[in-house]
Amino acid sequence: MLGLLEIIPNMAKQEEIKSYLEACKNSSVLLSNLVNSILDFSQTKNQKLNLIYSQFSIPALLERIRPLLDHFCRMKNFYLRVEISPNVPINIINDQGRLSQVLINLLGNAFKFTFVGGVTINVDLEDERDPSRVRFSIKDTGVGIKKADQAKLFKMFGRIKQQDRRINTHGVGLGLTISNTLAQLLGCGIE
Repeated sequence: MLGLLEIIPNMAKQEEIKSYLEACKNSSVLLSNLVNSILDFSQTKNQKLNLIYSQFSIPALLERIRPLLDHFCRMKNFYLRVEISPNVPINIINDQGRLSQVLINLLGNAFKFTFVGGVTINVDLEDERDPSRVRFSIKDTGVGIKKADQAKLFKMFGRIKQQDRRINTHGVGLGLTISNTLAQLLGCGIE
């Protein structure tokens, strides 16, 4: 269904029909994300989530993620920069799919709360003496979050009340909770 809703607006002639189809597509994406989030959350809480470890390339992983975020960049005229430190090994062993899920969620949130500028992904070593510990940092030029509110973000259904009307507050407050749980299962964490 999502695939068809992606294709049809390009073929539709009338602007009104295109806008209805775009609304259907956006609603479908939100519903799909909600269902997937609930299923992931249930599996992580019951510790039934299977992790699939394999060796993969960090640059290739980031290049696969980039097209998923390009529409944010085009819509808002943002930049998306990827900076990989030369001391980071090209290949790592981890669950590529779950790591992608965490990064996409964090990047999506960064774009959601940014209005001017863009987002940078920085990849560096956690500790220069241990090349197996890689740190992914996501920095944005967004509105920021008060220190007192940051802990709320990682609680189930946790959301922060935003005064800025430009901020799209769609979502149920599970994305960061799931991302944090996945990061912990992968042997890392979110700060």
